[in-house]
Amino acid sequence: MPDSYLQQVLEQTQPADLPPAQEQQLVALASQVLLADLTGQGRSAFASYFGGQAATAPWSDVRVQAAIARRHQGGGDVDAHLVYAGTDPHGQAQERQTITIMLTQSAGGADWLPVAAP
Repeated sequence: MPDSYLQQVLEQTQPADLPPAQEQQLVALASQVLLADLTGQGRSAFASYFGGQAATAPWSDVRVQAAIARRHQGGGDVDAHLVYAGTDPHGQAQERQTITIMLTQSAGGADWLPVAAP
């Protein structure tokens, strides 16, 4: 299934509710968080998100296949929905894996930060 089709399906499931430039920015941030989580590279940039936990066995060849960002229900936060592919720690190729990363604006509203799941 082509990535462009996955992107189209994601976009059709939830209508856009953010300006396109802001959505792009938030998707890029969430993609960085995902890559840091799966590969271990760049985790220090999101130390509060990972809570000092070391990376698990790393994935390789990770790529985001499709992504959208939408306002989180009931607040000013945003949910970034990502579909990704890569090679898991056991050497198995994986596709169409999904994750949602919640993002919130920092105090003062200048930056967005990933919110760790409770």
